[in-house]
Amino acid sequence: MVNCPIIIDPERDDLRSLSEYILSCAKVRGFYAEQDPFGNVLVRKPASGGPEGCCLLHGYTLPAASIMAAVLQDTSHALPELEILFTKRDKNDRTSAWDFDMSKLKSKHMINLDAPGEEAIVSSCSGFARLQFETTIHHVEPAANAIPVNVRIFGLTGGNSATEIQKGNANAIKLMGEFLFDWYNFSIDTQLVGIWSDALTNTIPNECYAKLWIRQDLRENLDRGAWWFGEDLSKRFPHSDPYAEIQVTYPMIDRSDRTWSPMSVDETGRILSFLNLCPVGMINRRQDHFDEVETSCNLQKVDTLEDRWNLSATVRSFDDDQKDALRDKYELLAELNRIDFISIGDFPCWNHKNVSDLQRRYEEAYQSCLGKTVSVIGLHEEQEPILFVRAIPELEAISIGVNHNDGWPDEESAQRILMVLYSLLEDRTA
Repeated sequence: MVNCPIIIDPERDDLRSLSEYILSCAKVRGFYAEQDPFGNVLVRKPASGGPEGCCLLHGYTLPAASIMAAVLQDTSHALPELEILFTKRDKNDRTSAWDFDMSKLKSKHMINLDAPGEEAIVSSCSGFARLQFETTIHHVEPAANAIPVNVRIFGLTGGNSATEIQKGNANAIKLMGEFLFDWYNFSIDTQLVGIWSDALTNTIPNECYAKLWIRQDLRENLDRGAWWFGEDLSKRFPHSDPYAEIQVTYPMIDRSDRTWSPMSVDETGRILSFLNLCPVGMINRRQDHFDEVETSCNLQKVDTLEDRWNLSATVRSFDDDQKDALRDKYELLAELNRIDFISIGDFPCWNHKNVSDLQRRYEEAYQSCLGKTVSVIGLHEEQEPILFVRAIPELEAISIGVNHNDGWPDEESAQRILMVLYSLLEDRTA
């Protein structure tokens, strides 16, 4: 059995401790190691009698760090020269690999260690863009004949916006936008206070709530509209979201409560029009792999804080032209509704048109070591190898990984993948 140490206490696991561990693990063995201003750690481990050439091991997750630590400590295998690069991500999930100086690398083969499990090689991924929308809001007094309202949409299934978008699960933010925009068209003097849904990154939000003011004499109309909207939910999403509900309540509040200060009617209309028009969900499937999603988009987080309304969205596609066109559509909708737009991250797609020699040798090593075949897949989510492939055109790259629970690597799986990795690096399958 190979050794794969558990390197980080889960109670204090963070990107800084992982980077520092890789750095110290290299330095204590006298290997060249450096950390750039962006937090990326590059280590060079000299060849130990293995085949000629240099191979890059790259990753940013805890499972990847555990494999890197094991390789750095290994003294029993004849390995080629290795470049080991651990990159980081910031609070916006932007990878620091964007800022790494790729000219420092000399490898022509790259093995990324961030794939979601051991049973598959990732050989391609969709492009990805993270979008942020903001607008300033000006608080006004509620109309004299207005009453406060809470609207809540909940009970949705939600899911992962990368791996489950093809299921057609309802998006709570989109549904809230549709419901409130329909109501606004019925009662144009409606005043929105705010909308909130705090989903995690890459999550289809399963709940959203809003606060608004409506005319008192239209209370029964809103109740009736919510009832019909709820009935429509059961018809639109009978399989994916059978427990979806909408709830309207009328809280007793002090009209001077500043947390209930509404925005103007014009600002209400701009925001609700934008949400109603935003595309969401799967746009189309890949023509060459019809069981896989080609292009999709997701609204994932919305909030209203003091004088700002904010919304984040994601766009993914295996076709960069389609990704850019969808992002441009969002930008146009934002411009038409006088909402500010920025793109805070943009991955191009990664497509393998031919089977690389590195992929073939990994498949053979996997079969030799574990007695079974490994599948080859494309992921509908961003993968960092594309940054390296674009910077180094002759680079051959694959992504592999270990099984894990909540990001914590399964030790037996890590041992199996290390066995395959050593077999590949020693070139026993050549």
